[in-house]
Amino acid sequence: MRHPLRRTTTGVVAALSCLAALFAVGAAPAAAAPVQIQILTLNDFHGRIEANGDVGGAAQIAGLIDEYAATLPTSVAAAGDNIGASPFVSAVDQDNPTIDVLTAMGLDVSTVGNHEFDKGIDDLLDRVIPRAGYTYLGANVYEEGTRVLPAYEIVEVGGVDVGYVGVVTQETPSLVSPDGIVGLEFTDPVAEAEAVAAELSDGDSANG
Repeated sequence: MRHPLRRTTTGVVAALSCLAALFAVGAAPAAAAPVQIQILTLNDFHGRIEANGDVGGAAQIAGLIDEYAATLPTSVAAAGDNIGASPFVSAVDQDNPTIDVLTAMGLDVSTVGNHEFDKGIDDLLDRVIPRAGYTYLGANVYEEGTRVLPAYEIVEVGGVDVGYVGVVTQETPSLVSPDGIVGLEFTDPVAEAEAVAAELSDGDSANG
């Protein structure tokens, strides 16, 4: 079975596809003792909740999460395309089974991928996000100069504040139906991620 998870145990900035995690957000006490935590990440899940041949499904992933989480304080994150282009078992119910499964796994945060926009921004905002038990991020998605989605989320892991910054590919308008994203602007993901990361790590509590 292929490993469906990536494991990060570190104390520096980790780039996770279109998701970035900043550790120890803000100013840390000079004498603070090192703390080891881990971040488990998945991406391009595409509703594959059932195992298929030698590729594990949601049950196997959940088992791995539990196994790893028993060893260290853990956060679980996804780098987008959790839904969309999914097998029938998930697609038949608009990927609601996948949203529920990821919630049950303990997913903390996910960036949006282009497939999160397959059914349009209204479906994402009105159905997908309210159903999800985790936070969707999209720092570079704007409408009339205002961010449509949260730029970041801070998750406490083993006493450490971990700041996640999420962005989506700037090519999204060419990958989904334009009718569903009318009025949206997808800006430079690197510039947006760097700007938000700088705010989160500048020591100003007003920035999170």
